Amino acid sequence: MKRSEAIAQLESECLPRFESIATALRARHPDFRIVVGSGSVGGNTEFQGHHAFIDCDREGSLNPEPNCVALEVCIRDLDRVPTLCSLDVAWGGDGVAPCDTTDHLPDSIPWDGEAVRLIQSRLPILESELEFCLNAWENTYHGN
Repeated sequence: MKRSEAIAQLESECLPRFESIATALRARHPDFRIVVGSGSVGGNTEFQGHHAFIDCDREGSLNPEPNCVALEVCIRDLDRVPTLCSLDVAWGGDGVAPCDTTDHLPDSIPWDGEAVRLIQSRLPILESELEFCLNAWENTYHGN
């Protein structure tokens, strides 16, 4: 599979659904900035990947509050054999996370129809986990 085909497939599978999820989350969590995006990762490494994400942060958050939490789907090795390498909800590196991250992909798998089906089957769970993290963030740091 060509690099451009893998990226196009990742974005077509994820971004429309991510926009829908983000719209719902924005309505329920107005104190957070919730952004959908995609882009290359690992440009200066051999990683050569591309990810699609929903990134959530709160302007003005101060330590020990986290700086962000994101739902991410990532493929790598785009110049060789693309693999699905990330399917998770994870906290940014700063602050104290009020709950655990989740990982639905213990090992990388080839980017193919099975990887796409795995993403499709996990997205409702990932959406729920992201909302759980936002609720935990609010409850821990804002007393909501």
